[in-house]
Amino acid sequence: MPTSPNDRDTRISALRGVLIFLVTLGHVIEWTAYPRIEGMAFRDPVFIGIYLFHVPLFFAVSGHLLGARDGTLGWGKGLRRMATLAVPCVAWFILTTIALRAGTWLVTGRFDASLPGWNAFSYGLAMHGWYVWCLCAFILVLIATPGSKAAKALVLGLATGALPLLPETNILFLLQYAFPFLTLGYLYGAGMLRVKVGFPWVLRAALLLVSALVFLGWKPEDFVYFRGWSLHSGSYPEIGLRFAKQLVVTLTAADLLWLCCSRFPSRALAYLGDRTLFVYLSQNMLILASVPLWKGLPLDHRAVVWLFCPVLALLVSIACLGLERLASRHSMSAFLLGSRQMRSGS
Repeated sequence: MPTSPNDRDTRISALRGVLIFLVTLGHVIEWTAYPRIEGMAFRDPVFIGIYLFHVPLFFAVSGHLLGARDGTLGWGKGLRRMATLAVPCVAWFILTTIALRAGTWLVTGRFDASLPGWNAFSYGLAMHGWYVWCLCAFILVLIATPGSKAAKALVLGLATGALPLLPETNILFLLQYAFPFLTLGYLYGAGMLRVKVGFPWVLRAALLLVSALVFLGWKPEDFVYFRGWSLHSGSYPEIGLRFAKQLVVTLTAADLLWLCCSRFPSRALAYLGDRTLFVYLSQNMLILASVPLWKGLPLDHRAVVWLFCPVLALLVSIACLGLERLASRHSMSAFLLGSRQMRSGS
């Protein structure tokens, strides 16, 4: 992978395009196919396969880009970068809340004009853009740590090891999940992890075998996803084992996706990948607002789900890109898109 701050490798953009599409697909499966059965999505093998690697790999890629560009990241630039992530996140959360209430009004004829309480608003905002808030916290640690990349890596390692000591509450449980993958990505981008991209076929086959065993042995009750990364719910060895399982699957997926993006470059995926921040924030609104339209469809059969959901995820992705084109022409575009350099969310 490239390490120059100005090197926008189209392969990384294409990889991010694949990942943001999988994010959209996972949300479509969870919110459209199984909205009436709590936790049913966690029994769907496609959903499980996606969630075992796509978010960890997304964080690792973001950490890699930060590690490669860290020499240009001071307090001023770091705070501006955080702002260009946070402002669109707040704006899209407000728009999504309005869109959901408008959708309910169209279905029921009743519009809820009440303002949410602070607890409901803050929790909803944290969950709506939790990837953004975790990335902002990571950037804050980077710019607050003086010295070389080695010093920053040490602080990041200590923070990653200390986070499980904290309780699973509010944004903390999200940080506990995200920081290990962000830190590994940062170490790789900073040149501190000497791992050659593109594994030998013997290692690739071994990783595939172990990943298949992890996938087959992953039970719905194991799939706490966000939670379960604190010492309040498990010991360090238990947390380490869960992390190791996801790391193996993430490495396998990273190797295979990088191989595909290198051999079969896609301008469409690269275009999507360069707009991951906008797609990540806007797809929530489009999917959730459209849920009432699909309630009458027979989506309880998995074969139907696996055919319907990828098509809907593709349509949502295209709609997000269309919204991005429209928003970029508006005078208030910075509130929805962030700066031009940050639309990819890296």
